[in-house]
Amino acid sequence: MPVIMVVEDDDAVQGLVEEALVDGGFEPAIAASGEEAVTLLMGRLTKYRALVTDINLRGSMPFAPAQLVTAVSQLLNSITLKT
Repeated sequence: MPVIMVVEDDDAVQGLVEEALVDGGFEPAIAASGEEAVTLLMGRLTKYRALVTDINLRGSMPFAPAQLVTAVSQLLNSITLKT
């Protein structure tokens, strides 16, 4: 099952995106902050097929996941959700 990283700090939106991905046959990997997403990406324990990220994340690293993905891998499709 393809794994999609979801970076979303709003629990309600997180749940909706997670449900939609599962219904679509994907396995969501949820991160509630940019910092958490960077930790997961740097750990490289999972090969992510795409990134779904909130562009209004709270915290000190709101764009870090997308920037890291862009810098590290041209193969990962980056999808940005505006919430």
